Amino acid sequence: MSIENFTGKAEAYAKGRPSYPKAAIDTIVRLAPSGAVFADIGAGTGKFTVKLAERGYSVFAVEPNTDMRMQLAITLALFSNVKIIDGTAEATTLPDHSVDILIKQRGKEI
Repeated sequence: MSIENFTGKAEAYAKGRPSYPKAAIDTIVRLAPSGAVFADIGAGTGKFTVKLAERGYSVFAVEPNTDMRMQLAITLALFSNVKIIDGTAEATTLPDHSVDILIKQRGKEI
């Protein structure tokens, strides 16, 4: 998928895409160690990232598309526990061993 596929569409995407079910988020965080640091790769507009941030987790939200990152910043403006990163799954720019749990979006794995 091209990182430009969402250019000019981030606001509509943020409004139209449904959130994640609470039960799914609860299951994921129940499996996470206390104080885990997440990396949300392909974070998009932050639908998943905000669910982690609301629960107090530290999150690196990695998003390659400029428009999506701008919308991500709006979504996550109230959360100091999230750092937005301009990067891709292949080049996150995150230091080795800086996260405990990696979530990859827009692909087949989550």
